[in-house]
Amino acid sequence: MNVYPFIAAEKAAAHHVATACALLEVSTSAYYQWSQHVPSVRERSDGALSEQIVAIHTDSRETYGAPRVHR
Repeated sequence: MNVYPFIAAEKAAAHHVATACALLEVSTSAYYQWSQHVPSVRERSDGALSEQIVAIHTDSRETYGAPRVHR
C-alpha cells in the first residue's frame, strides 16, 4: 500500500509531514524522495499503452481479451 499520496494530502491540508510520517511509520526523507520523483521514459510509455488498452477494451464493449487487444 502506498501511503505517500495520503501524506501529500495531509501536507496540502496544512498538516505537518513529520507527524503524518511518524504515524504511518515511514521516514520523512522517503516521502520527500517520492514527492520529487520524475517518471522515466518507460513509465510514461507504459502509461500511454495502458490508456490505449483500456480504450480498445471499452470500445469492444469489454468483450475482447488479451489476444485480440494484442492484435
